[in-house]
Amino acid sequence: MIEVSLTQFIDFTLKSSGSAKAKYVRDTKNSEYSPAIDYWKQLRDAIRKTHEKNLPLKDLFGIVDRVSEKKRSNYLRAINQYYNFAKNKHIEWFDAGESSWNFDDQLIVRSNPELSVYIDGIPYLLKIYYKGKTNKVDVNKVKSSLTLMDVSQRKFVPPDGTVNALLNLSNRRLYESNGVIDNDLLLSLQGEASHFVYLWNNV
Repeated sequence: MIEVSLTQFIDFTLKSSGSAKAKYVRDTKNSEYSPAIDYWKQLRDAIRKTHEKNLPLKDLFGIVDRVSEKKRSNYLRAINQYYNFAKNKHIEWFDAGESSWNFDDQLIVRSNPELSVYIDGIPYLLKIYYKGKTNKVDVNKVKSSLTLMDVSQRKFVPPDGTVNALLNLSNRRLYESNGVIDNDLLLSLQGEASHFVYLWNNV
């Protein structure tokens, strides 16, 4: 069974050519996860902690001095983007758990929400995508990812009316699922998953 994160699967779907997809799968297959090489981990953890503990949003800027010098400009840009997205919104944390999508007992995509929050009273399971500056975010590919979140199996029960959403941090655009499973989008998602599995088994 192949197991990847939602970020890794999104990265794959956003690749614009077959050769780029093959290279990405090969690199993913041959690498092991380590917090030391997880570029955005410190920011992900800090954003989560900020909302979970109801800390001042401006505290996020303190991370910049705690990351390596080569990360600082990117971290500062990302924090500015998130701050501008969140600053005029009322955001309140609620607890969530694990979720995943299983494709044909060949591929598992971990789709745990990064943030489970009420935004101005509406409950969201939110995925933040940090790489929109380097990986062009395609609206149709985002819809496929939202479909994945919609059909994932959850080990928790979210509040009524919860919306699955993806925030592209590079332009602060929030893509929301309408909660309706579109058959064509589901087929597209399954096609991407099948392509991923094929490449994984042959690179």
